[in-house]
Amino acid sequence: MSEHGGGSPVSTMSKTEQPRKSRRYWRAGVAAIFVLGGLAVAALVIAEWRWRAYVPAPFYTGDAKVWAHRGFTGSGLAENTTAAFADAFARGAPGTELDVFYDVARGRYVVLHDAPRDFGAADLLELDRVFAAIAAPRFYWLDFKNLAELSPDEAQRAAQALQTLLAARGLAGRVIVESTDARNLAVFARAGLPTSYWVNFAPGEAWWRFRVRIFRIRRAVAAGRFTAISMDYTRYTRHVEESFARMPVHLFTVNSAPLIETLVCKPAVRIVLTDTEAFDRRCRP
Repeated sequence: MSEHGGGSPVSTMSKTEQPRKSRRYWRAGVAAIFVLGGLAVAALVIAEWRWRAYVPAPFYTGDAKVWAHRGFTGSGLAENTTAAFADAFARGAPGTELDVFYDVARGRYVVLHDAPRDFGAADLLELDRVFAAIAAPRFYWLDFKNLAELSPDEAQRAAQALQTLLAARGLAGRVIVESTDARNLAVFARAGLPTSYWVNFAPGEAWWRFRVRIFRIRRAVAAGRFTAISMDYTRYTRHVEESFARMPVHLFTVNSAPLIETLVCKPAVRIVLTDTEAFDRRCRP
Protein backbone atom coordinates (compact mmCIF):
# COMPACT_ATOMS: atom_id res chain seq x y z
CA MET A 1 0.00 0.00 0.00
CA SER A 2 1.02 3.64 -0.45
CA GLU A 3 2.13 5.62 2.56
CA HIS A 4 -0.80 7.92 1.88
CA GLY A 5 -3.82 6.46 3.66
CA GLY A 6 -6.34 6.99 0.81
CA GLY A 7 -4.02 6.05 -2.04
CA SER A 8 -4.17 3.07 -4.42
CA PRO A 9 -1.69 0.17 -4.39
CA VAL A 10 1.44 1.00 -6.26
CA SER A 11 2.28 -1.44 -9.06
CA THR A 12 5.67 -3.02 -8.65
CA MET A 13 5.70 -4.28 -12.28
CA SER A 14 8.21 -2.48 -14.45
CA LYS A 15 7.44 -1.13 -17.90
CA THR A 16 9.54 -3.98 -19.35
CA GLU A 17 7.69 -6.74 -17.48
CA GLN A 18 4.22 -5.60 -18.59
CA PRO A 19 4.74 -6.34 -22.35
CA ARG A 20 6.38 -9.68 -21.44
CA LYS A 21 3.30 -10.71 -19.43
CA SER A 22 1.03 -9.68 -22.29
CA ARG A 23 3.09 -11.76 -24.71
CA ARG A 24 2.85 -14.78 -22.42
CA TYR A 25 -0.96 -14.46 -22.32
CA TRP A 26 -1.06 -14.07 -26.10
CA ARG A 27 1.12 -17.15 -26.63
CA ALA A 28 -0.98 -19.19 -24.19
CA GLY A 29 -4.13 -18.13 -26.05
CA VAL A 30 -2.65 -19.08 -29.41
CA ALA A 31 -1.52 -22.43 -28.02
CA ALA A 32 -5.02 -23.11 -26.66
CA ILE A 33 -6.54 -22.31 -30.04
CA PHE A 34 -4.16 -24.73 -31.76
CA VAL A 35 -4.92 -27.46 -29.22
CA LEU A 36 -8.68 -27.00 -29.57
CA GLY A 37 -8.36 -26.86 -33.34
CA GLY A 38 -6.33 -30.05 -33.33
CA LEU A 39 -8.91 -31.82 -31.19
CA ALA A 40 -11.70 -30.65 -33.51
CA VAL A 41 -9.83 -31.92 -36.57
CA ALA A 42 -9.15 -35.23 -34.82
CA ALA A 43 -12.85 -35.56 -33.97
CA LEU A 44 -13.77 -34.90 -37.61
CA VAL A 45 -11.24 -37.45 -38.86
CA ILE A 46 -12.45 -40.11 -36.41
CA ALA A 47 -16.11 -39.45 -37.26
CA GLU A 48 -15.38 -39.65 -40.99
CA TRP A 49 -13.39 -42.86 -40.51
CA ARG A 50 -16.26 -44.42 -38.55
CA TRP A 51 -18.70 -43.39 -41.27
CA ARG A 52 -16.59 -44.83 -44.08
CA ALA A 53 -16.03 -48.05 -42.15
CA TYR A 54 -19.72 -48.52 -41.37
CA VAL A 55 -21.59 -50.98 -43.61
CA PRO A 56 -25.30 -51.19 -42.68
CA ALA A 57 -26.98 -54.57 -42.55
CA PRO A 58 -29.47 -54.95 -45.41
CA PHE A 59 -33.20 -54.71 -44.69
CA TYR A 60 -35.19 -54.69 -47.91
CA THR A 61 -33.42 -55.65 -51.14
CA GLY A 62 -36.34 -56.43 -53.45
CA ASP A 63 -36.56 -54.88 -56.92
CA ALA A 64 -40.19 -53.85 -56.23
CA LYS A 65 -39.34 -50.69 -54.34
CA VAL A 66 -42.73 -48.93 -54.29
CA TRP A 67 -44.57 -49.36 -51.00
CA ALA A 68 -47.94 -48.11 -49.77
CA HIS A 69 -48.20 -44.99 -47.63
CA ARG A 70 -50.48 -45.84 -44.66
CA GLY A 71 -52.06 -48.58 -46.76
CA PHE A 72 -53.94 -47.97 -50.01
CA THR A 73 -56.72 -45.39 -49.64
CA GLY A 74 -57.47 -44.70 -53.31
CA SER A 75 -60.66 -46.76 -53.15
CA GLY A 76 -62.00 -44.75 -50.21
CA LEU A 77 -60.66 -46.77 -47.30
CA ALA A 78 -59.40 -44.90 -44.25
CA GLU A 79 -55.63 -44.70 -43.83
CA ASN A 80 -53.87 -46.67 -41.13
CA THR A 81 -56.55 -49.35 -41.06
CA THR A 82 -56.31 -53.10 -41.49
CA ALA A 83 -58.53 -52.86 -44.57
CA ALA A 84 -56.22 -50.27 -46.20
CA PHE A 85 -53.14 -52.38 -45.52
CA ALA A 86 -54.79 -55.53 -46.87
CA ASP A 87 -55.93 -53.66 -49.98
CA ALA A 88 -52.40 -52.40 -50.61
CA PHE A 89 -51.00 -55.91 -50.42
CA ALA A 90 -53.79 -57.24 -52.66
CA ARG A 91 -52.81 -54.63 -55.27
CA GLY A 92 -49.19 -55.76 -55.28
CA ALA A 93 -47.47 -53.59 -52.67
CA PRO A 94 -44.51 -55.49 -51.19
CA GLY A 95 -44.76 -53.44 -48.00
CA THR A 96 -46.60 -50.61 -46.30
CA GLU A 97 -45.80 -47.74 -44.02
CA LEU A 98 -47.94 -47.16 -40.94
CA ASP A 99 -47.92 -44.76 -38.00
CA VAL A 100 -47.57 -46.12 -34.49
CA PHE A 101 -47.52 -44.92 -30.90
CA TYR A 102 -46.21 -46.92 -27.98
CA ASP A 103 -48.67 -47.10 -25.10
CA VAL A 104 -46.27 -47.12 -22.15
CA ALA A 105 -48.90 -47.90 -19.52
CA ARG A 106 -50.16 -51.02 -21.33
CA GLY A 107 -46.98 -52.07 -23.12
CA ARG A 108 -48.59 -52.15 -26.55
CA TYR A 109 -48.39 -50.42 -29.94
CA VAL A 110 -51.39 -48.62 -31.40
CA VAL A 111 -51.77 -47.63 -35.04
CA LEU A 112 -52.79 -44.04 -35.82
CA HIS A 113 -51.26 -40.81 -37.10
CA ASP A 114 -52.18 -38.35 -34.35
CA ALA A 115 -51.76 -38.92 -30.63
CA PRO A 116 -54.98 -40.21 -29.03
CA ARG A 117 -56.61 -38.37 -26.18
CA ASP A 118 -56.80 -41.62 -24.26
CA PHE A 119 -54.46 -44.54 -24.91
CA GLY A 120 -56.92 -46.74 -23.09
CA ALA A 121 -59.75 -46.14 -25.57
CA ALA A 122 -61.32 -49.40 -26.71
CA ASP A 123 -61.51 -48.42 -30.38
CA LEU A 124 -57.75 -48.03 -30.92
CA LEU A 125 -56.22 -50.36 -33.48
CA GLU A 126 -53.39 -52.41 -31.99
CA LEU A 127 -50.40 -53.30 -34.13
CA ASP A 128 -50.79 -56.96 -33.20
CA ARG A 129 -54.27 -56.96 -34.75
CA VAL A 130 -52.82 -55.65 -38.01
CA PHE A 131 -50.20 -58.39 -38.14
CA ALA A 132 -52.78 -61.03 -37.23
CA ALA A 133 -55.17 -59.90 -39.98
CA ILE A 134 -52.55 -60.18 -42.76
CA ALA A 135 -52.06 -63.88 -43.40
CA ALA A 136 -48.78 -63.95 -45.34
CA PRO A 137 -45.61 -62.35 -43.91
CA ARG A 138 -45.20 -58.86 -45.37
CA PHE A 139 -42.84 -55.92 -44.94
CA TYR A 140 -43.72 -52.97 -42.70
CA TRP A 141 -42.24 -49.51 -42.11
CA LEU A 142 -43.23 -48.21 -38.66
CA ASP A 143 -43.23 -44.42 -38.35
CA PHE A 144 -42.74 -44.30 -34.56
CA LYS A 145 -44.55 -41.09 -33.61
CA ASN A 146 -43.75 -40.83 -29.91
CA LEU A 147 -40.35 -42.50 -29.65
CA ALA A 148 -38.67 -39.18 -28.85
CA GLU A 149 -40.98 -38.74 -25.85
CA LEU A 150 -39.94 -42.00 -24.18
CA SER A 151 -37.34 -42.24 -21.46
CA PRO A 152 -34.38 -44.58 -22.11
CA ASP A 153 -36.00 -47.24 -19.92
CA GLU A 154 -39.33 -46.86 -21.73
CA ALA A 155 -37.57 -47.10 -25.10
CA GLN A 156 -35.90 -50.31 -23.93
CA ARG A 157 -39.26 -51.78 -22.92
CA ALA A 158 -40.76 -50.68 -26.24
CA ALA A 159 -37.97 -52.43 -28.16
CA GLN A 160 -38.46 -55.61 -26.16
CA ALA A 161 -42.23 -55.47 -26.72
CA LEU A 162 -41.74 -55.13 -30.48
CA GLN A 163 -39.22 -57.98 -30.57
CA THR A 164 -41.68 -60.23 -28.75
CA LEU A 165 -44.51 -59.25 -31.07
CA LEU A 166 -42.51 -59.83 -34.25
CA ALA A 167 -41.22 -63.19 -33.06
CA ALA A 168 -44.76 -64.31 -32.26
CA ARG A 169 -46.01 -63.28 -35.72
CA GLY A 170 -43.03 -64.59 -37.71
CA LEU A 171 -42.02 -61.10 -38.81
CA ALA A 172 -38.46 -60.86 -37.48
CA GLY A 173 -36.38 -58.87 -39.97
CA ARG A 174 -39.48 -57.69 -41.87
CA VAL A 175 -40.23 -54.53 -39.89
CA ILE A 176 -38.16 -51.35 -39.85
CA VAL A 177 -38.58 -48.68 -37.17
CA GLU A 178 -38.29 -45.02 -38.19
CA SER A 179 -37.77 -41.96 -35.99
CA THR A 180 -36.10 -38.56 -35.91
CA ASP A 181 -34.78 -39.33 -32.42
CA ALA A 182 -31.31 -40.84 -32.80
CA ARG A 183 -30.83 -41.57 -29.10
CA ASN A 184 -33.87 -43.79 -28.61
CA LEU A 185 -33.69 -45.20 -32.13
CA ALA A 186 -30.25 -46.54 -31.23
CA VAL A 187 -31.91 -48.58 -28.47
CA PHE A 188 -33.89 -50.45 -31.15
CA ALA A 189 -30.78 -50.89 -33.28
CA ARG A 190 -28.87 -52.38 -30.35
CA ALA A 191 -31.78 -54.78 -29.84
CA GLY A 192 -31.17 -56.07 -33.37
CA LEU A 193 -34.17 -54.39 -35.00
CA PRO A 194 -33.84 -52.68 -38.42
CA THR A 195 -33.93 -48.90 -38.04
CA SER A 196 -34.30 -45.87 -40.29
CA TYR A 197 -33.13 -42.44 -39.16
CA TRP A 198 -35.52 -39.76 -40.41
CA VAL A 199 -33.48 -36.74 -41.53
CA ASN A 200 -34.33 -33.36 -42.96
CA PHE A 201 -32.62 -30.60 -44.92
CA ALA A 202 -33.84 -27.02 -45.23
CA PRO A 203 -34.42 -25.76 -48.79
CA GLY A 204 -31.76 -23.26 -49.81
CA GLU A 205 -29.64 -24.06 -46.78
CA ALA A 206 -26.24 -22.34 -46.67
CA TRP A 207 -23.45 -24.66 -47.82
CA TRP A 208 -21.68 -24.64 -44.47
CA ARG A 209 -24.89 -25.45 -42.59
CA PHE A 210 -25.52 -28.27 -45.03
CA ARG A 211 -22.03 -29.69 -44.49
CA VAL A 212 -22.43 -29.51 -40.70
CA ARG A 213 -25.79 -31.28 -40.97
CA ILE A 214 -24.28 -33.99 -43.18
CA PHE A 215 -21.48 -34.51 -40.65
CA ARG A 216 -23.92 -34.79 -37.74
CA ILE A 217 -26.16 -37.24 -39.60
CA ARG A 218 -23.22 -39.42 -40.60
CA ARG A 219 -21.94 -39.42 -37.03
CA ALA A 220 -25.40 -40.36 -35.68
CA VAL A 221 -25.85 -43.13 -38.27
CA ALA A 222 -22.45 -44.69 -37.60
CA ALA A 223 -22.79 -44.38 -33.82
CA GLY A 224 -26.37 -45.68 -33.78
CA ARG A 225 -25.69 -48.45 -36.33
CA PHE A 226 -28.84 -47.54 -38.23
CA THR A 227 -29.99 -49.60 -41.20
CA ALA A 228 -31.17 -46.76 -43.45
CA ILE A 229 -32.04 -43.08 -43.60
CA SER A 230 -35.43 -41.73 -44.65
CA MET A 231 -36.59 -38.33 -45.82
CA ASP A 232 -39.12 -36.37 -47.83
CA TYR A 233 -38.31 -37.03 -51.48
CA THR A 234 -38.05 -33.27 -52.15
CA ARG A 235 -34.99 -33.21 -49.85
CA TYR A 236 -33.19 -35.91 -51.81
CA THR A 237 -31.11 -33.56 -53.90
CA ARG A 238 -28.00 -34.39 -55.88
CA HIS A 239 -25.77 -33.21 -53.02
CA VAL A 240 -27.66 -35.34 -50.49
CA GLU A 241 -27.49 -38.32 -52.84
CA GLU A 242 -23.74 -37.92 -53.22
CA SER A 243 -23.24 -37.50 -49.46
CA PHE A 244 -25.05 -40.77 -48.68
CA ALA A 245 -24.21 -42.84 -51.74
CA ARG A 246 -23.47 -45.97 -49.68
CA MET A 247 -26.48 -45.68 -47.38
CA PRO A 248 -29.89 -47.26 -48.12
CA VAL A 249 -32.42 -44.43 -48.54
CA HIS A 250 -36.20 -44.57 -48.00
CA LEU A 251 -38.26 -41.75 -49.54
CA PHE A 252 -41.78 -40.44 -48.93
CA THR A 253 -44.33 -39.65 -50.37
CA VAL A 254 -44.13 -39.72 -54.20
CA ASN A 255 -47.31 -39.64 -56.29
CA SER A 256 -45.83 -38.81 -59.70
CA ALA A 257 -45.38 -41.92 -61.88
CA PRO A 258 -42.45 -40.48 -63.92
CA LEU A 259 -40.66 -39.41 -60.74
CA ILE A 260 -41.24 -42.81 -59.15
CA GLU A 261 -39.68 -44.46 -62.20
CA THR A 262 -36.64 -42.18 -61.89
CA LEU A 263 -36.19 -42.77 -58.17
CA VAL A 264 -36.48 -46.56 -58.25
CA CYS A 265 -33.53 -46.64 -60.66
CA LYS A 266 -31.23 -45.05 -58.08
CA PRO A 267 -29.21 -47.84 -56.41
CA ALA A 268 -29.24 -46.23 -52.95
CA VAL A 269 -33.02 -45.78 -52.99
CA ARG A 270 -34.53 -48.94 -51.53
CA ILE A 271 -38.13 -47.89 -50.73
CA VAL A 272 -40.43 -45.24 -52.21
CA LEU A 273 -43.76 -44.58 -50.50
CA THR A 274 -46.79 -43.62 -52.59
CA ASP A 275 -50.50 -42.92 -52.20
CA THR A 276 -51.08 -44.18 -55.75
CA GLU A 277 -51.36 -47.72 -57.13
CA ALA A 278 -47.92 -47.61 -58.75
CA PHE A 279 -46.65 -50.71 -56.94
CA ASP A 280 -45.63 -52.38 -60.21
CA ARG A 281 -43.06 -49.72 -61.13
CA ARG A 282 -39.62 -51.19 -61.74
CA CYS A 283 -36.38 -49.75 -63.00
CA ARG A 284 -36.23 -49.99 -66.77
CA PRO A 285 -32.59 -49.48 -67.84
